[in-house]
Amino acid sequence: MYERVRLDRLEQGGGFPRSEGPSDGVARGLIRFRVYIHETADVAAAEQFWADVTNSGPDAFYKAVLKRHNPKTVRKNVDADYRGCLRIDVMQSADLYRRIEGWARAAMKIAS
Repeated sequence: MYERVRLDRLEQGGGFPRSEGPSDGVARGLIRFRVYIHETADVAAAEQFWADVTNSGPDAFYKAVLKRHNPKTVRKNVDADYRGCLRIDVMQSADLYRRIEGWARAAMKIAS
């Protein structure tokens, strides 16, 4: 069985319903990551950073997407601390999508 990642942290503090049972998490084997980063940044270091943060191996990562440099743009994120943006994909996630959509609708209803 895959290690499961808990989703209930998303539900804390927002008044969202908590579910119990086998649907509490996503099997780690169904999660894939992709780093979006500027081509002038250290891609390998960013991928290693996100692998450490997510506690995932390189097999869980798709190839990084490099953003082309535009000399007209004044970027503020040029330091060595720049790690890009991490995209998280969950395969076979229609049920999860519907749950999150329901949480969002409930939050918007409460806020209005």
